[in-house]
Amino acid sequence: SKKNGVKRKKNFMKILINKLCIFSPALLLGLIFYQIINDEYDFSFQFRRKMKISFLGYNPEIDLI
Repeated sequence: SKKNGVKRKKNFMKILINKLCIFSPALLLGLIFYQIINDEYDFSFQFRRKMKISFLGYNPEIDLI
């Protein structure tokens, strides 16, 4: 019965690993895209803010837009 438990555990691990192999790339891609989109937004936000500051002489502490 002990051997059976070990076998069941191995099978479970095999299934888990197979599932992970399917899900991981999708998850990874999702994370990468999420990161890129966030960075793009953040970058454009910072860039616009810098342009505003340099053109209008804004104080970044005051300018919240």
